[in-house]
Amino acid sequence: MLSGETAIGKNPTAAVSMMSRIVCEAERTVDGETPRLFEPDTRARALEVTEAVTVGAVIIAEQLDASLLVIPTVSGRTALGPSPRNAVLSRCWPSRTRRLPPDE
Repeated sequence: MLSGETAIGKNPTAAVSMMSRIVCEAERTVDGETPRLFEPDTRARALEVTEAVTVGAVIIAEQLDASLLVIPTVSGRTALGPSPRNAVLSRCWPSRTRRLPPDE
C-alpha cells in the first residue's frame, strides 16, 4: 500500500497509521476469507506501485460504497486512474500541476 507520495510526505507515520486502519476495516468485512481479486496468471504485467495503490483504493471505495475518493498528488497522474469511474477530489501541489491542460 505504500507509495512514493507516502514516502516523501510530511507525516509518513500518520499516513501508514491511516493505511493500517483501512486494512483492518477491510479485513473485518471479508467474512473470514481472503478475496482473490487478481489471480497471478491473469495479468500480463506487474502493476506499478502508484497504479496498484490506486486500484486498491478504487476496490475499497466500491466495497464501502464511497461517493468520493480524495487523492493527494504531486504530478496529477495518481488522480487520473480512478477518475473515469469514480468521483475524485484531487489536491495537487505545486500549483503548476493544477494549471496543466488535461492532455499534458
